[in-house]
Amino acid sequence: GWTMLWHETPYHWEAIHISKMKWISFCEGDIYEIQFDNMEDMLRKMQIIKKWWLKYLGERRADMVLAGCAEKYGFLSTDKINLPTR
Repeated sequence: GWTMLWHETPYHWEAIHISKMKWISFCEGDIYEIQFDNMEDMLRKMQIIKKWWLKYLGERRADMVLAGCAEKYGFLSTDKINLPTR
């Protein structure tokens, strides 16, 4: 299913669907939809968004926020997102 992340200032949210490899971003009125062709590309996007969350929330909060969508799939460690074992 879909997992949402958000930050109230600037108003910004991300909706991620891991199994469909789909990503929707909304930032201050603009919406973007990305359909990934493979999991590696999606993981690269997750690494980029983690940097954004680190900047705004600090490492501990960023990890907690991202863990909601990533940890159960084995993508997240304290400093990087890892490709899951297949």
